[in-house]
This record gives sequence, structure tokens and C-alpha cells, in this order.
Amino acid sequence: MKRNILVAGIVIVALAVIGWAGVENYHQRQVAQQKQQELESQRVELVPVGPRSTDATTADAAKGDASMGPEMVNKAAPEFNLATPDGGKLSLTALRKQHKALMVNFWATWCVPCKVEMPWLVELEKQYAPQGLEIVGVSEDDPPDAADKVKKYTAKVGAGYPMVLDDGSAVKSFDVQDFPTSFYISADGKVVAQSVGLVGRDEIEANMRKALGGK
Repeated sequence: MKRNILVAGIVIVALAVIGWAGVENYHQRQVAQQKQQELESQRVELVPVGPRSTDATTADAAKGDASMGPEMVNKAAPEFNLATPDGGKLSLTALRKQHKALMVNFWATWCVPCKVEMPWLVELEKQYAPQGLEIVGVSEDDPPDAADKVKKYTAKVGAGYPMVLDDGSAVKSFDVQDFPTSFYISADGKVVAQSVGLVGRDEIEANMRKALGGK
């Protein structure tokens, strides 16, 4: 009798353990499924976006891209006459009289891609200035402290090329939609290449050479 009671007790305990294990397993599967659903809901599809640039050989292909703004290649560069961070004035005409080629670089101290690009411009300006190329940075920082921000940041990165503070007229006349945006101007005052957004250092250098009359 006692043996039957013992066996029955063991069976009951075993069934209880099996039942508990099943419930726990079900609970763990539910938790795992919930976590998987959360991960799926947080998943973001990353779409690679390559640099956008145009030159005289790719102008036709770029015309269909509305995000590029108006095509400036082979057109005369718009004039500007803007204040410098030191309180002076600087015009595109004055720069063109002094140099064979120009790179007009629209940027801002709050623009992260611009900060990636500027050290390259510092190096390339030193390399190509002896050949007649000059870079001019057109800052889109907002007043009233735009001048202080530009002077502080350019001193930090060692950018010694000219800077001007846009009053809204230059970004409008060049129809700049994104930063950084650069226009490469040859000796005859025409834009021979332009780039929108962050492009590679090699592409910037190639566009500088093109502005100087190289290929």
C-alpha cells in the first residue's frame, strides 16, 4: 500500500515537473518572439548614397536630377560681393583678377560633412595655390555671431584661404540646396565642374585641375 502511494507521489511530482517545464518553455518562446518583433520593428534599411557631382561630360545626365539644382556647368559664375569675417568686403570679380582658377565652397560650421572636407581643402589649396588656384569659402552661418564662429573654426583647422559671410544672396544666385556645395571656375569665369554634398578628396583635386585647364 505504502509502495503504491510512493509510486503515485513520484508520478505526480514528475507530471508537475513536466508541466512546469512546458509552461516555462512556452513563456521563454513568447519572450523570444516578442524580442524578435521588437528588433524587426527597429530595423532600418540602409540605402547607400554615393557622392553627387557633375562636370562638363556628365551635365546631360544630371539635368534629370531635381535635387542637383540648376546645372551650372559651362555657365558664367554668378557675381557676389560679401563681407569677410574681419569686416572687409570681397567680390568674385576681385578674386578672378588675382587668380587663374577658383573653387567657391559653400559651407557652415554646423555642417558635419563640411568639417570632413575642410582639412582636404587646406592641403589642396597649399598644393595648387602656386599654380594659380584659390579657394573661397562662403559661410552660411547665421548672424550675429557668424564671423566669430568662422574665425574660430578656420583658425582651428588652419584654413588660410579667403572666407566670406553669405547674406543669403550667394546661396540664392548659385541656387545651393545642400552643404557642402562647390563650384570650380576657370580663368574665363565659367563653371567647369560642380559638386553637391561630400565627395572624395580625389574628385575635389580632379575638379581643381580641371579649373586650372587640366584634364
